[in-house]
Amino acid sequence: MNDYNNKNKWQKIKNIFFALKGLVILGLSNTIGSAITSIFWFYLATIMQPEGYGEIFFLIGIAAMAFNFANIGSENTMVVLSAKGKKLEPTLNTLSLIFGVISSFIVIIIFGEIHVTILIFGYIINTLSLGYLIGKKFYSQYSIFLLSQKILTVILGISFFYLFGVDGIIPALGISYLGFLIIIIKLYRNTSLNFKELKRIRCGLLFLVSKEFVPATFKRDDIESGWTYWNKDVTRLEKSIESDVWNPYENFTCRKWCPVTDCEYNGNN
Repeated sequence: MNDYNNKNKWQKIKNIFFALKGLVILGLSNTIGSAITSIFWFYLATIMQPEGYGEIFFLIGIAAMAFNFANIGSENTMVVLSAKGKKLEPTLNTLSLIFGVISSFIVIIIFGEIHVTILIFGYIINTLSLGYLIGKKFYSQYSIFLLSQKILTVILGISFFYLFGVDGIIPALGISYLGFLIIIIKLYRNTSLNFKELKRIRCGLLFLVSKEFVPATFKRDDIESGWTYWNKDVTRLEKSIESDVWNPYENFTCRKWCPVTDCEYNGNN
């Protein structure tokens, strides 16, 4: 009887261990990865001037801001959809990459930092790939890819610093994420794009200067009515182009941003 009870206890322990195995792997991977990058940044802090160190984190902040704009297929969304077997990964990847291109152009225009775009796309493919691996419960692969990226951060980061100086750090960080392309390419090969499964999109416009956020929700069922709504504006613009007569028209830019001060809708009047 005691032997039977002992076997049951060990079986329960084994079941609990295997049930928590994924969480243990995720936790250890993230902890070890954070330790590796902490050592890397601490080492850079000891050999770099404060100005250069601050410049790096300024550029990382720019990349993070652009990434948040482009991150349509966020890690949590990818986890849920992959776990449910919706096969929308390539679709979300495509949307994120498109918005990544847009945000990269904005960064180049505003800041003139072309090399930051490498890091932006690195962040995007990293988030999408890790979300997919977690959703599919590929915990071992998650650990391998994550730790490989962290190790590459150290190797490439230090190498590029000594080869190119401070300007080499940001490209090195971006290149360290290229290994995740293996997952992204595999998803495109195995699953076709399927935008029909997207039933609703929630988005918004963020105005940084005025600190305003204008949310919006678009549904697939509203496509026809949506075109009807915009058709009147298209018709108005077509008539203006043909006649070269541009009558005053009130919109959200009139309040603060319109440079035409003699317009009746100008917010400064």
